[in-house]
Amino acid sequence: MELLFIIQCTFIFRFFGSSRDCWEISIMRICTSKSTLKKRLRQQEQLHRRETSLEFIEFSRFILLKNAGLYDGITREFIDRLLSTHLPETKLLGILQYPHKSFSILEVERLEDSEKIFNCLNCRLINSSNEKTHILFCYYISNPPLQMLNKPIQIKGLQLIPNFIGESLEIDLVNIVDEARPNSLKHRSVIHFGHDFDYETNKVTKTSSNPMPLACKTLFEKLACHQYIDSNFPDQLTVNVYQPGHGIPPHVDTHSIFGAKILIVSLGSSVIMNFRHPNETMHSVCLPPNSLLILENEARYLWSHSIPARKTDLIPVNNENVTLNTRGVRISFTFRWIQDKACNCSFPLQCDSQLSMAKKVPLPSSFEEASVFENRHVTNVYNTIADQFSYTRYSQWPRVKQFLEKFRDAILVDVGCGNGKYLNQCESVFKIGCDISSSLVNLCRSKECEVMTADCLHLPFRDGVCDAVISIAVIHHLSTIERRQAAINEILRILCDDGLALIYVWAMEQEYEGKQSVYLSKSIESPTVNCSQPSQRTYIGVHTNRTQFKQQDLFVPWHDKQRQHTEMRFYHIFVEGELEALCRTQGAIIKECYHDNGNWCVIVGKQVKS
Repeated sequence: MELLFIIQCTFIFRFFGSSRDCWEISIMRICTSKSTLKKRLRQQEQLHRRETSLEFIEFSRFILLKNAGLYDGITREFIDRLLSTHLPETKLLGILQYPHKSFSILEVERLEDSEKIFNCLNCRLINSSNEKTHILFCYYISNPPLQMLNKPIQIKGLQLIPNFIGESLEIDLVNIVDEARPNSLKHRSVIHFGHDFDYETNKVTKTSSNPMPLACKTLFEKLACHQYIDSNFPDQLTVNVYQPGHGIPPHVDTHSIFGAKILIVSLGSSVIMNFRHPNETMHSVCLPPNSLLILENEARYLWSHSIPARKTDLIPVNNENVTLNTRGVRISFTFRWIQDKACNCSFPLQCDSQLSMAKKVPLPSSFEEASVFENRHVTNVYNTIADQFSYTRYSQWPRVKQFLEKFRDAILVDVGCGNGKYLNQCESVFKIGCDISSSLVNLCRSKECEVMTADCLHLPFRDGVCDAVISIAVIHHLSTIERRQAAINEILRILCDDGLALIYVWAMEQEYEGKQSVYLSKSIESPTVNCSQPSQRTYIGVHTNRTQFKQQDLFVPWHDKQRQHTEMRFYHIFVEGELEALCRTQGAIIKECYHDNGNWCVIVGKQVKS
């Protein structure tokens, strides 16, 4: 065991805040030459592999300090005080730190200062009361990798104006909080002016016990002077007081209640606000003290915003760097316009007004109405989404494949063949597909499949012509029981006397016999639904993707890859026993019925007339 000679000196840094922000730093010299140098070399090799923009050289004004980055909980203030205590004569030009990186880069004015820092900090331990012990390793590099810094945020409709609030206006706004009595919520204190907001119902009252403060008039006039608003001033104000460590969950301000623009003034501590797009893209925006944030367009209606509940944030420094910032008390002033009409924005899935209207779409009441309805919400949708839909439908379901493998020297018809993923199975079977979507049929033809455009209610085949029929995820797109019966009847009509048909439809029971289907997302809480007695509604609901179905007749949204456009597909969700009963009414013989990963499935034959 090698002998360690340790010289330890301890000093304390106390930052602004409570006693929990008190750092105790221990610096120890390590004299284990071989083991330490080997470890230093290994870490240099790792840096070279992971950070290809780094160029290590023999001597430079830039020193990379390994194991002393934001990832390790080491702030720029910490490093600055460390050097000012041990090397007060050195002149430090800058400290660069990067998000999620375990190193910092120091820039000094003179080469001799660089050498002093290297000799003082290389192969030394840093030990703090709040962090584990780290060994510091120093390396000379040619230039700092600025490209690793965060790129500018691009969110349509988001505008951040730093230092918008002057000192006198700041005092006036803070006095509003001092003179009012905030209500205490779980994560913050809140005061409403102009109109009260009910967080249980997401509604506002016509008036408030707190009228709009007179101090806001000065702010509104300044906003109008800079043309951020017109002469129509905001009529609702929500003031939130956040203590260190408190935040607010992700949300989009209610479309139906508030207007097209939202203004947020931040006072006190800096904070990071996270913006999340429905496609899971996320950006973090630092709101500095006395800043104004304007949300319009996508930033207002599409992106949710939140403040993480934590006591520290990574915040920008001089637009080229970041550092770890300890939060203090923050006061936010959110100004809105109350509207008394339904929202008609371009983001229907985030819009409670448009979702509410969608929920009032009635089921078709006749065969003819249903034909027009399905043309809009089934045929046209699949023609629009065909390419992206096909990209998500590439693997054959095991039990469908097993059914197909039963047949040899047979004729198979795939009713509703989609992108034709079942038309390349079994070389000894002649397969022909049909689909009502011409776009999907064209995709099948590009794969050299035998296909045609046809309606499942009017199949263009002779009676008894085929040995097997499959209809996978098709009949649940028909909006009336009469049309679903007609589709079953057509399948039986083209089936030969000893033929078999396999039919799949979506099941209300997405969890069956203790097993959850892959459709349900583990990260989204599904409502508890009695599947044996689903909600009976005359209006078609809008389904939340990857959750348990609430009713049988639904619009299921389809989002494009960028989630800029949404199409509503109609589905009738089948309950247990419904598909079997439907087949029996058309004279089918049930050979087998089973539940397959969120689908009800039957294998049927036809009754042979004597």
